[in-house]
Amino acid sequence: RLATPPTRPECLDLFDPELFQNPYPHYAAARARGGMIGPADRDGDMPGPAWILAHATASALLTDLRIQRQTDPRPTNRSDQTRKDSPFGRMIGNWMLFQDAPAHTRQRASLGRAFTPPVVAAMKTQIECIVHRRLESILRKRSFDLIKDFAFPLPVQVIASLLGLPARDCCHFKRWSTALSDAIDLRPSAQILKAANDAAVELQAYFTICAGARRRNPTNDFLTALLRQSEIEGELTE
Repeated sequence: RLATPPTRPECLDLFDPELFQNPYPHYAAARARGGMIGPADRDGDMPGPAWILAHATASALLTDLRIQRQTDPRPTNRSDQTRKDSPFGRMIGNWMLFQDAPAHTRQRASLGRAFTPPVVAAMKTQIECIVHRRLESILRKRSFDLIKDFAFPLPVQVIASLLGLPARDCCHFKRWSTALSDAIDLRPSAQILKAANDAAVELQAYFTICAGARRRNPTNDFLTALLRQSEIEGELTE
């Protein structure tokens, strides 16, 4: 049960430049009203999704079976159905993040069983090596941008390494992931959606090749562990 049930969400123009400059008073006002904000339309109503700012409210909603995840995370308009049927729409529709129980529960359990102690131990060593290499590289420079040179490329390198992807493919992996994340926005442009569709097609083709290679020649990476788990339980697909 919610300790303090949220009242009507604080409706905001999330694209207002003034909001970008100083959003904190708006956040404080929203928390005082229950911790919810959402995009306002011309009439001041909230036609789209809501964001939860209060920790207690978010924790309660995440465990409330009445709340569902399996909704379209993109804005709804006349071209909404077209996007749902696009490569990008079909891809994110299969993401565990947007699945509800029981599909979410089964997929999460399968992923959890792939994280065996040896796999987790190998991850720790791999991540430490990647971080050390990144630090050694940037510390040789006279100056560096911590975000651009370290924090920004690090997650992609870590994920690619854990999956056993070649280091030379990190640039493609980053481009694909950026295109997909840009499209999960309130107002993605036609250009952004096209880039996301292209990325979805290329990413699926890439991982289909990688999955085939791992089935022929298994290794100790996480991708091989996921494929083995999918063959056992059938919950995970390419």
